[in-house]
Amino acid sequence: MTSDLSTAFLVLGVGMASVFFILSIVVIGGKQLIRLVNHFSPDVPEKKIQPAPISKKQVIKTSTIAIIEAVVESVADVKGSIEKIENS
Repeated sequence: MTSDLSTAFLVLGVGMASVFFILSIVVIGGKQLIRLVNHFSPDVPEKKIQPAPISKKQVIKTSTIAIIEAVVESVADVKGSIEKIENS
């Protein structure tokens, strides 16, 4: 019984060590690949987006915004917030 238990722990240790070793190689290789790609890739300038001109159809009334804020506040128990309102 002792021999079986020691063999099981030996197999467990060898398996865990091999998994740790292989995952370490994967992590280190991934970091090196990221550094290599970032070093040789060209820098892409950020594009500045021009806001579209607002027409009269796109303007939302302040009363409508107030109603939407009140509904969100009551439904979300003051934990919700409005990030963007789009006119369809």
